[in-house]
Amino acid sequence: QDVLSNWVQINIPNTELTGWVSVMTQYSEISGDLKTLPNFTFTDYPKPAYIKNCTEHVLLVMPGEYYLENLFTNAQYLNEVRVDSGVYSIYDVTLPDEPLIQTVDMQEGETAYITVNGLGETHKCP
Repeated sequence: QDVLSNWVQINIPNTELTGWVSVMTQYSEISGDLKTLPNFTFTDYPKPAYIKNCTEHVLLVMPGEYYLENLFTNAQYLNEVRVDSGVYSIYDVTLPDEPLIQTVDMQEGETAYITVNGLGETHKCP
């Protein structure tokens, strides 16, 4: 039980996995006495994940509808976005048909460098 954020680690039914459930929501039902769980406080926080556009085209990241400017905006960080873990689709919105150019499966602490645009042109990351 995380005493600062009111989350509880539980066993996921019918699996050997565990997960986290908030005790502050009406959408979770937890049976048992939470006071019997040991208290702890996180010391290692999750590392952020990023998607970075290294192409000369503007890209769209879905879900989230994040627009990533081209590589020439690198100094202003307009060509990258911080994302949660999950699967994201990258589209080249500079081209008329906005083709899907890549799908990335992001995990904690990773950075995905998008180096190929919708025309197949490859670029290095700054």
